[in-house]
Amino acid sequence: EEYKELTTLQNEKSVKRNKFLFDLSRKYDWGKNLSWYIQNKFHVEKDVGKITSRNNTMRPLVEFLEYDVSNKTDILQEYFIPTAHFAHFVDELRLIVEEEELNLLNATIRYTKATDEGFLTYANEDTFAFVLTFNHPLTKKGIAHMEQATRKIIDSALSLNGTYYLTYQLFANQQQIRGAYLNIDDFFEKKRLIDPDERFMNSFYEKYNQNGS
Repeated sequence: EEYKELTTLQNEKSVKRNKFLFDLSRKYDWGKNLSWYIQNKFHVEKDVGKITSRNNTMRPLVEFLEYDVSNKTDILQEYFIPTAHFAHFVDELRLIVEEEELNLLNATIRYTKATDEGFLTYANEDTFAFVLTFNHPLTKKGIAHMEQATRKIIDSALSLNGTYYLTYQLFANQQQIRGAYLNIDDFFEKKRLIDPDERFMNSFYEKYNQNGS
């Protein structure tokens, strides 16, 4: 019975509370400070010494992130920075966030081992991956501001031999994507060989493929 209780996948708890606190952090700096204080003070201490299953440990809390607002949005971005340049990137990221007055809600940092798997490799050496959550208005001005600020962060990553993750917004310019992924044009060429009629299309390919028909 104890084993069954331990291994049973648990439902997410305190969704309304967490959603309320996260919404405060979207709106106010003191909300960010309050959310961090509560997480640091109560969540960490509560789990010390607790035995749990791998499935429950690795299951992320996601329900509280639901955000049903028409004029703003939360976005994810990810940057892979060589381990030796960790502190430098943190300093530059802090300056950009402050100067651009970005609404940074969360930053998660994880170690990412170098890999050569996949054609477009995002970690050619051991890196720290910075997963950032921003909130911004969905107005033309708000989107344009987030785009130009993102390009500043990408430039910082590139200057430190880092990269950014391709699967999110199409904010990077042509020079930046080719600086992060040196063989991106080879990738597009292989895509055209496999799909010469370009039946499979998306906005990423339309924006960054410069040699298509």
